Amino acid sequence: MKLNLGALTSLVSGEILRKGRVDLFTGIASLDEATEDQISFLGHEKYFDDFLNTRAGVVIVPKDLHKLPPEGIALVQVEQPSQAFGLLIQKLSAEQRVFTPHIAPTATIAASAEFSRTGVHIAAGAVIGERVRIGKGSTIGPNCVIADDAIIGESVYLHPNVVIREACQIGD
Repeated sequence: MKLNLGALTSLVSGEILRKGRVDLFTGIASLDEATEDQISFLGHEKYFDDFLNTRAGVVIVPKDLHKLPPEGIALVQVEQPSQAFGLLIQKLSAEQRVFTPHIAPTATIAASAEFSRTGVHIAAGAVIGERVRIGKGSTIGPNCVIADDAIIGESVYLHPNVVIREACQIGD
């Protein structure tokens, strides 16, 4: 992953409060562990001391910020830093994901389940219930259980051991 300050700001619908020494970021980390090529965020005031001492290259911060960390650290203001950081993680994990259609022979799949056999990935040990629908490009991780009548949208990624209960729906 490589993300510059402008792209980060756009991705999180933020506003640049201050530019830093670095403009290209290659990872994410907590405030107390981040280095100058990493992105972090201030999601709660209990981490304010870590914020003031961080070595992160850029920090996603709330709009009501009153005190700034040392010069050289870029700051991007948003309404909800935790939510913005979640969007960032979601984007980065999607970029790293490589989709390969596959249905493991050890998956248990009800005959009434609907999905494209060449458009999904169902890993070993997964259990797919009756009348389940799975959208194109979705990955069902190892040992996942999708109960009867559930609907999984397109390009969904279920990590190992996830359970989706009866009649639940997950959008694209």
